[in-house]
Amino acid sequence: YAPPGYILLQYYSGVDTISGKQLGRHSTVIWDSQRREVPLTIDPHWTVSNVQPDGRISFTALEADSGGYKRYLFVTRIEP
Repeated sequence: YAPPGYILLQYYSGVDTISGKQLGRHSTVIWDSQRREVPLTIDPHWTVSNVQPDGRISFTALEADSGGYKRYLFVTRIEP
């Protein structure tokens, strides 16, 4: 649940190979309080890591590069 009235569902949907490295792929679906799907596109390599009471949603992501992996943190909020 992400305030003000959104439900997020994220599930593992496979693996992508990028630059010879494997990254997990996830599908994310969001609904509003009226049970309507919210048309948002979330990068399939982002993983929901946290939801705050004020509606902020934290995602983590791995990016493959020649030296290994880099980890990123994205914080966003769904605006009505």
